[in-house]
Amino acid sequence: MLGHPHRLELLEYLTQGRRPVEELSALSGMSFANTSRRLQILRRARLVEIERRGKHVIYSLAGDAEAVALVSALSRVGERNIAEVNRLLDDYFHARDSMEAVSREDLAQRIEAGLVTVLDVRPAEEIFRARAISRFRNWTGG
Repeated sequence: MLGHPHRLELLEYLTQGRRPVEELSALSGMSFANTSRRLQILRRARLVEIERRGKHVIYSLAGDAEAVALVSALSRVGERNIAEVNRLLDDYFHARDSMEAVSREDLAQRIEAGLVTVLDVRPAEEIFRARAISRFRNWTGG
């Protein structure tokens, strides 16, 4: 339930105060329907509450202190993970100076000789369309 980034984003906006669906939709950049659907999931999980004001539905966190603590904890985990990703990117860009550029023909020869293995992580449809290297295997075993 919390595994979807848009739901987490909506929870984070609600830590700042009560908001109508229209405002949450505008803040998140999601359509009204998608915002409403994700808020309903959060409501079924009892993380948010609603208040009706005429035709408008105002959402707020259920159990403000606990929900704010949860969102804060998730934010800290995200920040820690971003720091780790940044460290890995730095390592990669510093290490890539020692990488060797090879032509397509040279790469095909190295594959044929068993000197290298190419791991193509593109979606299968893109690989099949491109047919960049005819002797490949993708994760689906194709």
